[in-house]
Amino acid sequence: AVNVLISMAGDGAILITEDGQNIKMGTPKGKVVNSVGAGDSMVAGFITGYIRGGNYEEALKSGTAAGSATAFSEGLASLEMYEKMLNQISECALNLLKSSCYHFIFKKLNMIETKMKQKFEIKQKIF
Repeated sequence: AVNVLISMAGDGAILITEDGQNIKMGTPKGKVVNSVGAGDSMVAGFITGYIRGGNYEEALKSGTAAGSATAFSEGLASLEMYEKMLNQISECALNLLKSSCYHFIFKKLNMIETKMKQKFEIKQKIF
């Protein structure tokens, strides 16, 4: 794999890029109504975000917004819901930088990332 995109549901997402970057993204707040199609929506949003912006951070933000928008909808997300989630993620990122909970959230994401890397390394050794 060139890049690995990991969805962690309500705990956010991590992208491990071909050049070793680990990009983390939290999720917007909302009530999960139906998670069917949320992963597919995340991938579609990621690809769209990358095509539009040309960078991984924007792609991950777009993918997270699309996946969340679908999870918070009865069916697949509407454009309106996607844009609402995208704005919420952008605002959340700005607020987190100013907040003391920033360290707590990213500490948790780092712990999850470490566990995922360990599992990946174990699987590589097996194969």
